[in-house]
Amino acid sequence: MNLANKLSVTRIILTIIILLVISFPFNEIGINTKEILVMGKILVDVKFLIAGFLYVIEIVLYYLGNSISRRNYELKTRSLSNFATSLLILITITTLSFYGFINVIVPIILITREILIMTLRPLYLDKREKLLPNKLDKLSILLIFLGSALMLFYNLPFEAFGIYVADLLIDIGVVTYLISAISHYFKYRKLD
Repeated sequence: MNLANKLSVTRIILTIIILLVISFPFNEIGINTKEILVMGKILVDVKFLIAGFLYVIEIVLYYLGNSISRRNYELKTRSLSNFATSLLILITITTLSFYGFINVIVPIILITREILIMTLRPLYLDKREKLLPNKLDKLSILLIFLGSALMLFYNLPFEAFGIYVADLLIDIGVVTYLISAISHYFKYRKLD
């Protein structure tokens, strides 16, 4: 297994750990998770801060793995990296939606987009083409990563000033993610 794939496997494991840190019922088994008051007015659950730090590590591993696979021309490693990225985004966004941080429509849009892309991949292969990420894909992933990371950190320091940067980044990222999927679809239609 090459280094890029090892990083992707590490990212998948980190995604599961993030989900466990956020969702595990610590209070029900007698472990009280701390809440701290930040800037004198924002109550922050420590488990989201821990998940946020793990999420930032995962983002760094994502860009490191992509850099390694591009440098070594390892296109085969991209499918595992794409899976790890989709898993991270879908689990994090769905969990944030479950806890009321973001609107429930956001994970629905992202899941629909992933279904569309999963459907298009084999169709592209039938035409002897590859479904490679375009610039809009990369931009939307960056925006969703940044917005989700900020959301896990309770949108600090912007929340103290009533500026919802995390929401804005996620919303723009989701819209561009959907537009990129539609552009992949129309590119496929041109191949006919």
